[in-house]
Amino acid sequence: MPGQLPTAAAQVEEVRTYAQRKERAKEKVWQLLGQGVTIRQCNQMVTWKVIQESVAEVEEEDLKLGLKDLSVLDLPKSEAIGKIFLQLFSPRWQDKLDKMNAAIEKQNSTEKGNKVRPFSEAEFLVGLGLIVGAVEYGNKGSSLWLNGKKKNDDDEWRTILPHLNFDRFMLEYRFKQFRQFLPDIHESASLKEADDPW
Repeated sequence: MPGQLPTAAAQVEEVRTYAQRKERAKEKVWQLLGQGVTIRQCNQMVTWKVIQESVAEVEEEDLKLGLKDLSVLDLPKSEAIGKIFLQLFSPRWQDKLDKMNAAIEKQNSTEKGNKVRPFSEAEFLVGLGLIVGAVEYGNKGSSLWLNGKKKNDDDEWRTILPHLNFDRFMLEYRFKQFRQFLPDIHESASLKEADDPW
């Protein structure tokens, strides 16, 4: 009858049907083993090779992971927190900076037009600090920067909190460049040879 709920037996059959569909989908994937599958997304085409299993070979690092040296706790609180963050982020953060600058140089050599200036160590650390610092405030995106506006505009609502003014640390266009190249610091040379740099 219309409007009646399905019986319990019908619901069990639907669950079985889903399981059967799932098994059929798995079988289709297994049939594609070793073949390339091309997927189009916007104006780009990506070809994925169907493999049985993928295990990433992690580059061996001879550095200690985690916080082993407790002398950092004798430093002033703000400096200690920064050093702990860098140790946990990457013990060799300079290598991450080198990867970012290599990606910038690669783009500068292949594209015409405006060139991106490589980041210095200070700019790299400030960029990381701004990402962490932005989480603390309830503002979003470009609200964190003044972009040349006067601090006391009469048009804006006055608040008891001063404007964050991230311009003091890094200009917004430069931070956007930092954000653009930040994913490149995680590219792995050993996985790149296996056709999967990430």
